[in-house]
Amino acid sequence: MTLRYTIPDSAMSLSYAFTCCMRSILGFACLVLLNPLFAKSDQVPAEYRELHAIVEMEQTLMKRMQADLPGNKLDKEIQLRLNEIDEAYRSYLDTYPRSTFGQILYGKFLRKADRSEAAYAIFLDVQEDNPDIAVVNQHLALFASEIGDFKDAFRYFERAIELEPNEALYHYQFGEFLHSFRQALMVEQVLPLSELENRMAQSFRRAHELAPENRDFHARWAESFFDVFNPDWESVLPIWDELLRTSNNQFERDVLRLQKARVLLKLQRYFEASQLIEPIADPALQDSKRELLDTIP
Repeated sequence: MTLRYTIPDSAMSLSYAFTCCMRSILGFACLVLLNPLFAKSDQVPAEYRELHAIVEMEQTLMKRMQADLPGNKLDKEIQLRLNEIDEAYRSYLDTYPRSTFGQILYGKFLRKADRSEAAYAIFLDVQEDNPDIAVVNQHLALFASEIGDFKDAFRYFERAIELEPNEALYHYQFGEFLHSFRQALMVEQVLPLSELENRMAQSFRRAHELAPENRDFHARWAESFFDVFNPDWESVLPIWDELLRTSNNQFERDVLRLQKARVLLKLQRYFEASQLIEPIADPALQDSKRELLDTIP
């Protein structure tokens, strides 16, 4: 099983990662990398100008990956650009070997380039000298979970959240980790089931509270009620209602209706559930619709 690392595009963008990294390094002078200051680049040390240039190369690559080009031509160009960025980071770190910020950004780049083991080695080096950087602990947690080192993953996630308790993404990923690897965590006696489920639900709820505009986090909190042994079904209904109220996409509204209907069926409110299910006409949802209708006595 692989830990889900799919989150909204806004959270996975380079600019988001860049901002997260800046927040994570306590008092670090990398704030000079903010674009407005580069209008007067002569006032910015060369170390930061060069790093900013590499990040701009990454942003350009992201835009190019969305270009309307034949697949084989685009793949070759992307690989070429990845190699150029990799070489740029290596050259930068040869020149500035003590640049923690450069190491972190290089590690994040390597993860995006599917070179997780190389990224892990870099983050471990950073961790040895700077154990209190949240984003480093976050990436170590993700890698540890991928290789099945669940105790270390749990410890790294907890440390990342301790260091940056207001970062919604960390809570979301911790919740997904607890959900995806619950059996292994119980076997390794990291947490008993009741505490694990409680912390998972709290993680999704906290992610939503910290980023209320993020609909994925909001929906995942509501879905987490299906993942625990004895949920309070009445308390989740207002969450689905809020998601429905704020949705203007018909397909999404139909999916939300089915989810709310599932809760109503748990509460044995069969007539209300059928009223939600019956009008759904989207062909992609007909199997789910019939499955739910078949459970109504």
